Amino acid sequence: MQNSSNNSFPELRVIPKWIIIILTFFGCLITINQIFNIGVFGFRPVSNSYLYLLIGIFQPIVFLLFPFSERYKNKIFYPDIIAAITIFFIGIYFSINAENILMSGWDIEAPIFPTVMSIIFIILSLESLRRTGGYFIFSIAIFFTFYPIIADKMPGALWGNAYTLIEAARAHSMGLDSLIGIPMKVAGSLLIGFLIYGVVLSETGGGKFFINIAESLMGKKRGGQAKVAILASGFFGMLSGSPTSNVITSGSLTIPAMKKAGYSSKYAAAIEACASTGGVLMPPVMGTVAFIMASFLNVPYSDILYAALIPGVVFYLALMIQIDLYAGKNNLKPINIEDIPSLRKTIFNGYSYILSLICLIWLLLALKLESEAPFVASLLLLLITIISKNVVFSWKNLFIKMGEIISRIVSLLSGIGVIIGAMSLTGVGTSLSRELVFAAGGDIYMILIFGALASLVLGVGMTVSACYIFLAIVLAPAIIEAGVTPIAAHLYVLYWGVLSFITPPVAIAAITASTISKSSALETGVLSMRLGSILFFLPILFVFDPAMLMNGSAFDITISFVTAIFAIILISASFESYLYFFGLINKFYRILMFASGFLILLPISYTKIIGLIIFLISISLLIIYKYKIKKS
Repeated sequence: MQNSSNNSFPELRVIPKWIIIILTFFGCLITINQIFNIGVFGFRPVSNSYLYLLIGIFQPIVFLLFPFSERYKNKIFYPDIIAAITIFFIGIYFSINAENILMSGWDIEAPIFPTVMSIIFIILSLESLRRTGGYFIFSIAIFFTFYPIIADKMPGALWGNAYTLIEAARAHSMGLDSLIGIPMKVAGSLLIGFLIYGVVLSETGGGKFFINIAESLMGKKRGGQAKVAILASGFFGMLSGSPTSNVITSGSLTIPAMKKAGYSSKYAAAIEACASTGGVLMPPVMGTVAFIMASFLNVPYSDILYAALIPGVVFYLALMIQIDLYAGKNNLKPINIEDIPSLRKTIFNGYSYILSLICLIWLLLALKLESEAPFVASLLLLLITIISKNVVFSWKNLFIKMGEIISRIVSLLSGIGVIIGAMSLTGVGTSLSRELVFAAGGDIYMILIFGALASLVLGVGMTVSACYIFLAIVLAPAIIEAGVTPIAAHLYVLYWGVLSFITPPVAIAAITASTISKSSALETGVLSMRLGSILFFLPILFVFDPAMLMNGSAFDITISFVTAIFAIILISASFESYLYFFGLINKFYRILMFASGFLILLPISYTKIIGLIIFLISISLLIIYKYKIKKS
């Protein structure tokens, strides 16, 4: 019998845990009631009423779990209790009056009491954003909260319709485009279910199962521990949707194992950071981003899955190739045969996870039940776990972990909603996209550069889902207007937003991994960026080469995939100073390999030909060079 009970959730405050458990239980119950349209006791709230309930139930958890400051980390801060109670009752009040808000237009003109509640509501929501998202995203949200008040005084594309402070507070709190706008609608209809499934999977021992599967598949290969980390973190990262929490969960197991196998501290941390980050780009789940993207583009979920498949596979193959070359160069051995679990036994013992994943994918792809699928899969996994008694887990920890994760997402997405709401209110959102295209002179290359830099910067301090939602609304329309296909444009901003997790100076996934490995945060960040360097090229590839997104003939798709992998082998060889069949290579050949790989990778026919010629010349010279060394 396996005991998966653990305290992986952050023990941030000394508070009665039953409060978190009760709030989380009722929050999950209300979500299930809404998504399955059960109508418990005839309760079927309208959309805005439901979203107010979610904020009213989950945001109090933020004030109870996440401290006002480090000073109050391990003790109760009574203003937090007051804030939690206040946001709870305001959420309930707005939920009860949801129809009045809609029918009477309270977002434009409201009685005094709801107006006062609106002001308090936005203040507390912003404070919960600060605690969960940090000061960077909090500062942006604060600016946009007050932006409608000064919009008519802003220059150029930033000029917009002006509102008074009271009008802005009403619009933010009671309008349909701000606190309970698109981000919260996505959370209420899609994200919460997948967050619950991720927690259930983790708390019932899914993390260990993925590691065992990876060890049984990759343990016998050279550099096996790193390959195990890539597979395991990729599997779990795909479901968790959070690179940082995935680093903490899987990295606590994989990083020490990699160090023990001979990898340096910074290399082990960088591998884990890249593998955990890439999980959100890998179908079929993509950390729920795939479903959000499908709802934005109004296309079937399967379209997103197929489009994202080749880039996701290419990224993980690139990681595997670099690790294999590094292991070859440093003569790193496979895992000891006696330490490798039996694949058959692992599958047999982990049948509950396999069945739940099959159920999830079947409901998603065959029945297209995106909202319902994670709840059914979670229920199936829990039932099998309880009946089989193979794993002992803590219901208390399960609900506390759910509360911590869902409350964080609700706070972040309602805060992102304020930013989007301000743009909608002032009309700046539309003009900003138009002005971006105009500033770039309609040049698609300039627009892509602007989009990449903006996505990289705006991705700082946000969860992947929040980052994508924000970028999809603010930047993707400009890229589409420049002539890029909608799916390519949305994947483009997603990839660049995700890059912030492994790109210094922020590189939050790399920094988190470095704390586990006890390596330099900066060195780990730089190495993470190098190991994940293919992520810098992939967005350009699929924007200009539709075949990379499964858009084209089977021949075109195959050629694009094969040339991408071949180019990655050459670029990886230049990074690791090691090439298949030739062993160590010097600086001259590293430069040639990088040049040929880079040219072959570009989605232009003549550069591929030039790159291939450079490769053939390089190999010829290398054969002669190695022959002379051997002869001498």
